[in-house]
Amino acid sequence: MTRFTKHFVKATLLAAICTAAVHADTPPSVVTLTVPATASTTAKFAGGFTINRGANFLTELPAEQKMGLVATFTPAAGDVGKVADLYMIINVHGKWYVRTTTGYEPWNGQTSGLKAFANKTLAASETVTETDFESRMGIQLDGSNVFAHVGYLTNSSPITYSAAIRTNVRLINLGLSCPGGTQQLSVSIAAKSVCELKGTYTSDLQLKNDFEYLVSGGVFIGGDNTNSAALTIDAGVKIYGKSGADFIRISRGSKIHVNGSPEAPVIMTGAIDALANINTTGAWGGLVLNGNAPLNGCTVGTVLCEAEAEGNAGKYGGNNPTESSGNINYLVIKYAGFEISPGNELNSLTLNAVGSGTLIDYVQLHNGSDDGFETFGGTVNAKHLVLTGNDDDSLDWQRGWTGKVQHVLILAKTIGDRGIEADNNSAARDSLPRSKPKVANVTMIGRATNGNAVKLRDGTAGNMYNMLVKGYTTCVDIDHGPTFLNAGSSATNQTGELSIVNSIFDCTTRPFSPATGDNWDTEAWFRAQSGNLVGASGLGVNDYRNSALVNANTVSDLSATDSFFDKVDYIGAVKDEASDWTLGWTFRAPFEAIGK
Repeated sequence: MTRFTKHFVKATLLAAICTAAVHADTPPSVVTLTVPATASTTAKFAGGFTINRGANFLTELPAEQKMGLVATFTPAAGDVGKVADLYMIINVHGKWYVRTTTGYEPWNGQTSGLKAFANKTLAASETVTETDFESRMGIQLDGSNVFAHVGYLTNSSPITYSAAIRTNVRLINLGLSCPGGTQQLSVSIAAKSVCELKGTYTSDLQLKNDFEYLVSGGVFIGGDNTNSAALTIDAGVKIYGKSGADFIRISRGSKIHVNGSPEAPVIMTGAIDALANINTTGAWGGLVLNGNAPLNGCTVGTVLCEAEAEGNAGKYGGNNPTESSGNINYLVIKYAGFEISPGNELNSLTLNAVGSGTLIDYVQLHNGSDDGFETFGGTVNAKHLVLTGNDDDSLDWQRGWTGKVQHVLILAKTIGDRGIEADNNSAARDSLPRSKPKVANVTMIGRATNGNAVKLRDGTAGNMYNMLVKGYTTCVDIDHGPTFLNAGSSATNQTGELSIVNSIFDCTTRPFSPATGDNWDTEAWFRAQSGNLVGASGLGVNDYRNSALVNANTVSDLSATDSFFDKVDYIGAVKDEASDWTLGWTFRAPFEAIGK
């Protein structure tokens, strides 16, 4: 065995340095090693196995998933700018493989057999990715322990590489017992046993894709800032609710980890899913997250502002704006929402004072009987939302939400209400913290029966960029004196606290909705802001993807000043067919507004 091989074997024994069940959008750090071992380096490596393009990194992966890897490294300062060979070594079933320019080959452990998969000039930061090991290697990985190392070599440096990046790929075993705390029912779905979720869980619970799951009543993860727990949901898991009273609540201090993938999103739906149609709504309650981030509506001077959630879902609110309630990646929620009493409702996804440490990316909310994505206060951010066929509002905020959203596609059905309903506080319109989110790259396609595309009221602030609106009766309506004052003392003397820029409004009856008592003319306000157009969008019939006319519009690129936002060169949610991020993982409803 060569010295180089010994180091790789030694590195394998260090696999435990990867944090188990990591849920993050950056890969976990791993130890950096060199050959010869006596060489010193300032290079640093991080890496993890993933099934959803780096949204999460897990040391245990569900079976039958497209397994990939993301590794990053910062070369030693003296190596930046030098030409280097890049290496990736994989160990499966005790056998070594080396990545080459054309695929993977068995490796004999000798340095003479080591091949590079790339040769490039090193930048200050490098990323190495693999999207599908099984297809590229031609090896079945279910039931395997997999170890990977990445590294580089220049003409003047030692071989510099990572310690083992590891994962275990589970086997599907239909003979397993339901997870602890759940009960196996005497039914099956698609040859899988059904496990019942019921009551309060005060210890961690993982829903593996060996089963289907049924929600019975209110299912509570953790107590209210006590007995905290985590609910982890594997890719491909399906969860059903029988009625509007069946819902899942993540309590303050607890977490949810939805680890869906593009090929296998997590699906939460009604038990009538197989019989559902265009009119199906309210088949179960939905998903609620309660957090400890700030909200408004309390008496001035209140040290801890908290409130009771709608839908009898418990308390929310606190003083931790950066709190994490976990991650939600590749989740489809269908036919949710339930009105317990007038004004007391469960939505498809309700985020109550959820903090900015929470990761939300790739979520579809379909045919909710109330709102789709609703925030009550908090600082939570989200990307890649598909909001289709919701009966009430698709994107709804109130009570001091100050988060960020980018890439939002809203498609309305005939009886749907508003695309965006934006409030600060209906009872105290100047209550602080004031709602002031940043919203970018939104496409809303509605119908003449849908009313307002954007309703701004009750003192909200907010900055909207790269909006594309088509088909609604009215594109934008502003209500209430405090809302107007946030925007400006006149249509042209603007504060920037409430704004819409670089947007196209193409509505059927009237782009704006002036009313007696308005402080100033909304149309003049909209036209006075940069890059805004009123008129035809050029979108094809029932297609949400941009036309050439839309793609020629001026764009706001927020990434230069805010790292949350992706760099874009287009307005709206989807630039073109080639970059349609909604395909593959979403539910494509059989009504025409969903598009192609």
